[in-house]
Formats: sequence, C-alpha cells, structure tokens
Amino acid sequence: MDFNAILGRLSAETGETVEAISARLVAATGLTTEKLDAIRRAVAEKAAEGGADARALIAEVAEKAGVEADRVTAVFEKVKADVEAKGLSGLWAEWTAGLHQDKDGRILDDLKDRIAGLFGRRDA
Repeated sequence: MDFNAILGRLSAETGETVEAISARLVAATGLTTEKLDAIRRAVAEKAAEGGADARALIAEVAEKAGVEADRVTAVFEKVKADVEAKGLSGLWAEWTAGLHQDKDGRILDDLKDRIAGLFGRRDA
C-alpha cells in the first residue's frame, strides 16, 4: 500500500481532506508543504520500486526529498498517531508489515534503530 493511500484512507474515515491532514503534518513536523510533498512523492516512488528495508526506505526518501532522515521519521510518527487515534491501527500495520524487522510490534523502534544505524549509532 502506498503511503499516500494511508492519507487517503484517513481522509475517507475522518471526513478531513488530505490537504488538511497534510497541513497538520506540516505543523507537527516543521516541514514546509513542498518538503512534505517531496516526501510523499519519494515514498510513492520507493513503494513502486519494491523492497521493504526500513533503513533503505528512510534513507532514500530523505535523500530524494532533500530532508534529514529524522524528518521522515517524524512524518511517519505523526501519521501513525493520527491513524491510531482514529482506530485505524490495522491500516498502519498493513503498510509497515514489510518494514518490520524483529516482529515485536514496534515498527517505529525498528525505523529509529535503522536511522541511528545510518549515522553510526545504535540504541542498546
């Protein structure tokens, strides 16, 4: 499932426009609208290419969008919170299933570990 489809489904479930959801993401992450759009495009491109490694996804999306990897993670964290707040956890789980490495139920921990690994750090 495409990341943009998650925003579309969240919009359909809440009645809030994708633009309004995007505005909240911009406000919550400190990104510009243009950078958020670049992240959305980069995620869509990466999803179309296939491959499910979280480290590669974040690194490539960050590079293509011209933002730091932690900004990409911030977008994912905010969308996850929004999805879960609306009772749509299954939607998030469906999108992240292929990225989940240790199957412990904490995809964002996996994403953060991979980001830390990109910069030579690993949390114990």
